[in-house]
Amino acid sequence: MWATRVATGHTKFPIAAGAHSGAAGGRCLACHTALKGEPTPWAADWKRTGCTGCHVAVGGGRAQHDDANLTAGQVSLATLHAGVTTFASTVAAKGLSAACLACHADGAGGAPANHPQLFPIAAGTPHAGIACNACHTNPANRKDLAAFACASCHAALPITATNPKAWSAVHSVPGYAISTYLTAATAQGTRTTVTVSLTDSRTCLRCHADGQVNRVASHPGGDSGFGTGEHRPAGCLTCHARFRTDKPWGANFGTTSGTVGPPPVGCYVCHRSGSG
Repeated sequence: MWATRVATGHTKFPIAAGAHSGAAGGRCLACHTALKGEPTPWAADWKRTGCTGCHVAVGGGRAQHDDANLTAGQVSLATLHAGVTTFASTVAAKGLSAACLACHADGAGGAPANHPQLFPIAAGTPHAGIACNACHTNPANRKDLAAFACASCHAALPITATNPKAWSAVHSVPGYAISTYLTAATAQGTRTTVTVSLTDSRTCLRCHADGQVNRVASHPGGDSGFGTGEHRPAGCLTCHARFRTDKPWGANFGTTSGTVGPPPVGCYVCHRSGSG
């Protein structure tokens, strides 16, 4: 009864189902091997865990085996994590088992199952096969958008036949304000032009939340004048000021509807009264 409650309530690191359930690893003392100190040296220390009793990789990283020699185990685990440049420093700072939990807090073996929905890395996409740490440079917080390597990685890409322009040149399209947007006018009628940083990965993810490239040249024109004339220098993010609900860091390019405010956003930045 008690064990069942522990398993179902063990939510941060699931053991009620999956690879760590049942005989495969659900036995409490298989992971919580450390004992408390005085005055209860016989009691288990539930705050400390040991991952390496089961997860010491052998056979070129293709198998997992119980190996008492953790020094040798660390070497084989380092081989398994060859694409993780922070592996050695994280282990040195935290210890081997604590380092495991730092990157695998929920017991998952790699990227979360919904990663392709967050950002495409599946086979056939431009980011397929890229190591986790190539994008996520902050191992303590993989969700830290400011620590993503979008800008630095793409700035270093070579110019090739399929990539004919330098990284900075692709954001320079004649007539369009790609890296700036306007704020609402003050009482005196003065608007401010804000420049976004193209070296900040948060800017990259705002416009390329799905890893996509939105061709400015294909922006709709027609009789309305959008994509042509005086709307070009307004800046993409002046009109597309809203964020997505599924990816709150990404701009919602599907709508330009704004609000009167304050502060006015979208169309109301320039057309506060709703008139032309």
